[in-house]
Amino acid sequence: MPFIIRILDDCARPVRIADIGAGMGGVSEELNKLLRQKRPDADVQFECFDLSPSAVEEGRRLFPDLNFHCREVGDADGPWDVCLLIDVLEHLENPHAWLRKLRSKCRFVILRQPLQENFSTWRHANYRAQRSQWGHVSFFNERSFRCMAEAAGWEMQDTGLFLAGEYGQSRGTRIPLHRRLIMSLNRDWAAYIFGAYLIGTLKSRELKVP
Repeated sequence: MPFIIRILDDCARPVRIADIGAGMGGVSEELNKLLRQKRPDADVQFECFDLSPSAVEEGRRLFPDLNFHCREVGDADGPWDVCLLIDVLEHLENPHAWLRKLRSKCRFVILRQPLQENFSTWRHANYRAQRSQWGHVSFFNERSFRCMAEAAGWEMQDTGLFLAGEYGQSRGTRIPLHRRLIMSLNRDWAAYIFGAYLIGTLKSRELKVP
């Protein structure tokens, strides 16, 4: 939300947002509600893309104000000011190519990326379970993701690492002493050992939308 507010305040025109891998559109709907509260005069246009016919059908029923597409992003789509990639890239066989494609379609990506290439995943040999239970086929740590994003034509901005107990449903749960100690010494190491979310924005080095 803070990222979109900053982008919105910098624009003197409608802000176009694409939610890719939107599912039923819950993220876009909540953002739309919050934006109407905080910037009631702003013009924000959402487009939601997902490959699941059942999810798109349910999204159209629940959130008729959102514009849904049951297909991949095509060459004629966009450009947008912002693309939302919320837990998406780990499901793609070639996330590098996808980021390279998006760099000519949007100025910013707002990202929530689980970092599952970590010691915990390796120690428990959890790769197969990630694939079969969650459909995760691409794995990253913070450094490998940064390298991929930069190679695909993006600059990482305002990104942060959020570990278990600091974000989402686990926020506020008691963090074990050994985790708190490692987190206080080096957050990068803590993220690599235990896993984390990388949250923030990517800025395209290619697209210049007036």
